[in-house]
Amino acid sequence: DDDGTFARRCNLSMVSLEPVLEDVDQEKMESELALAGKGRLRHVGAAAATLLRELIERHLRFTGSTRALSLLDDWDATRVKFVKVFPNEYKRALGELHERQIAGLPSAARQREVA
Repeated sequence: DDDGTFARRCNLSMVSLEPVLEDVDQEKMESELALAGKGRLRHVGAAAATLLRELIERHLRFTGSTRALSLLDDWDATRVKFVKVFPNEYKRALGELHERQIAGLPSAARQREVA
């Protein structure tokens, strides 16, 4: 979001916009959510910034993209310009999965496997 206009062009009734956090910052946020009873699970077990950087590195490796190279060369400055688009339904589902895990209940997918 180089020019800061992404939020105006996005349907905010369907998604939430969040910063792309580094591992330490995301762990802190998740701890605060858990304490408030609003836990959320990490997507594929990694922080958003780690996933994003890996995707850009992979893109660079396969395409030789000069844009990817420039993003990675100044990662600390460019990372904060990215916006995490988080679908509200996905966020809700992750919260429900977290609650089921805390309660010791199997996930809905696991229930289907057993049935």
